[in-house]
Amino acid sequence: MTRCFFLLFLLLSLLSATAAFAAPDKKIVPQLRRLSTSRTIGTETLRTGRALASFYLKRQFQPAWSDGHQLQPLADELIAALPAAAEEGLDPDDYHLAPLIDRSRRFRSTPTPQLAAELDLLLSDAFMALASHYLQGRIDPARVDHDWHIQREKPDPQLMLKQALTSGLIGGSLQALLPADPAYVALRAAWQDLRLLAANGGWPRLTLKPPLRPGATGPKVTALRQRLVISGDLPATAGSGESFDAELESALGRFQARHGLEADGVLGRQTLAALNVTAEERARQLAVNLERWRWLPRSFGERYLRVNVPGFHLEMVEFGQIVLEMRVIVGRLIRPTPAFVGRMTYLVLNPYWEVPNKLAVEDHLPKIRKNRAYLKKHDFTVFAAGNRRVNPDSIDWQQLGKGNFPYHLRQNPGKKNSLGRVKFIFPNPYAVYLHDTPARELFDREQRSFSSGCIRIEKPLELALLLLRGTPLDSPAALDEALESAVSRTITLPDPIPVYLVYFTAWVDSNGTINFRPDLYNRDPGLDAALFQGKFQ
Repeated sequence: MTRCFFLLFLLLSLLSATAAFAAPDKKIVPQLRRLSTSRTIGTETLRTGRALASFYLKRQFQPAWSDGHQLQPLADELIAALPAAAEEGLDPDDYHLAPLIDRSRRFRSTPTPQLAAELDLLLSDAFMALASHYLQGRIDPARVDHDWHIQREKPDPQLMLKQALTSGLIGGSLQALLPADPAYVALRAAWQDLRLLAANGGWPRLTLKPPLRPGATGPKVTALRQRLVISGDLPATAGSGESFDAELESALGRFQARHGLEADGVLGRQTLAALNVTAEERARQLAVNLERWRWLPRSFGERYLRVNVPGFHLEMVEFGQIVLEMRVIVGRLIRPTPAFVGRMTYLVLNPYWEVPNKLAVEDHLPKIRKNRAYLKKHDFTVFAAGNRRVNPDSIDWQQLGKGNFPYHLRQNPGKKNSLGRVKFIFPNPYAVYLHDTPARELFDREQRSFSSGCIRIEKPLELALLLLRGTPLDSPAALDEALESAVSRTITLPDPIPVYLVYFTAWVDSNGTINFRPDLYNRDPGLDAALFQGKFQ
């Protein structure tokens, strides 16, 4: 009986609310008709333009947020939801927060058709702009990063607003548009903490002269201790003392590791520079990477590969769990690895390397000129047009160069092959793929940008075995036998897998540790400027 009474009460309340807003003041219509095509409302720029005008045209310029005399509760819910944009690294003022608070206060005191229309448009524009920014990011990647080619989600601002108004869930509708990936959630929490730390003064700048090694003593050691305590690398209980002991050495090593430096526990120039990046700058770096997360698809799929280029790291994920991870080598500054999404469909065992013309001219021609034996030493074959094999001794290499290189170099399979024993292909317009490498020693470097754009991977056989599950080659013995044959074979994957090449200079790892990396291709400053234009959020 009580439940029936409650349902009846709820129904009557809904009917009452509907009745209260069923017949809006007709005087608002001409105001909305006039203002809906404006670019500004007072000093506020309307951000959604055509979408805003189309939204009101479709509803015949009827108000969405009031009846001309009284605001709907949904309007208050939206105004209350706007400050949460700051928790995502965005600026609530970009969504008319202050003008909305002011106009809603004045409207409640003295409602007029003009004020009602202005308030309605600002509310709709705020929702559509914020919803679009939550779903696909505030900044168009094409404006700031010509090497980012990952297609963003495509929002329909009008549909999102209509659905939110119909459901009556304004704040929830907005939050549902943000990335739900735990990595984004963790990065957002780290941003919020670091932003607060920066607002409270951050950490002091160290003025000591490197190097500073274990065994050192004095005030400079105390200063280092205090710096590492503030950033959470050293327990607060260890913040005093003038001795560079084993505990401080371990703490400094942890700091170095999470900043992509050699974790030797010695304070050198690079480590000092990383320590002296301010908390405000680090907070902005986190906010920049939150924006990059919003550029990504909301779902990567149940099974995928993801390579973080500045992190020199690859992970394979299945059903939310990392099943394989490894170090990688990426493109150097003059030949950067782009960010894009591919679909890996096959791999090649014992691959030939068909050398791109640019690399042949820029990298190999100078070495051939210097030493004719270079081609034989590295097992290259030379071809002319029509795939005709040519004796390299018959070529005047000194006369060749850019724009005049009518040959093709092919490196044969084997231990000398630059692609190693396996290459992994996900067809794309950038000619990028994953591959093995004989230069194993390079994986021990902290900074690993040595390639010409493709990605050399640390554990090619482990990856191949995972990708070849369900085939005759899904055991180490079978795969080794195929490789030992030295015969080049193309193997179609039984289950093609998405490959995401991304660019993150900051992230939170699975242990909850905040990681920062140098901005390998200098892509952060442009995005930072576009997001903040000199203002710190």
